[in-house]
Amino acid sequence: MHPILWNSAIIALLLGTQFAQAKSCRVPGGTASSPTELAHYVSNEACNEFVLRDGWYTFPDLTRSAITIRAEHAGKAHMANRFAITAAGVTIDGISRAGEKGAIAVRAPGATIKNCSFSNFGKTSYGRAVWIWDESLSADQITVVTNNTFDDWGGSPSSVCVIKIGRASCRERV
Repeated sequence: MHPILWNSAIIALLLGTQFAQAKSCRVPGGTASSPTELAHYVSNEACNEFVLRDGWYTFPDLTRSAITIRAEHAGKAHMANRFAITAAGVTIDGISRAGEKGAIAVRAPGATIKNCSFSNFGKTSYGRAVWIWDESLSADQITVVTNNTFDDWGGSPSSVCVIKIGRASCRERV
């Protein structure tokens, strides 16, 4: 084999091992009365992307870094509960949440929340769709909230916060 081809093959082999391709796992959706519990799936270390089929899901607090949870069809994978992102580099893509108390608390840097739909929060009591806590703010790992829809929310101006950035007060708990 020609030396240049041999060296290229070794480099390709080394790069292939160093940068292993992300494994994507599909997750079946449940119903509104019996949602799929994501905790079992997200704990699968063999996967770092979780593609949610149409349906309902309960989300655990996300404690694994550098994972992606995305809807197979934007807006068709529904969150049944609110949750927190407590690990760096987590991406949430295309999920839908309709709920009084809001949806996502970001407590670690580098999160991306995109193409999601949030509705029906803050109608009768204080609610927030996305809460970005102080400890998640970082110049090195920027938190991004982009291309989301916030619809049909709030009952009065003091009862709702679409995106809150800052520290929790002593009385609030997520």
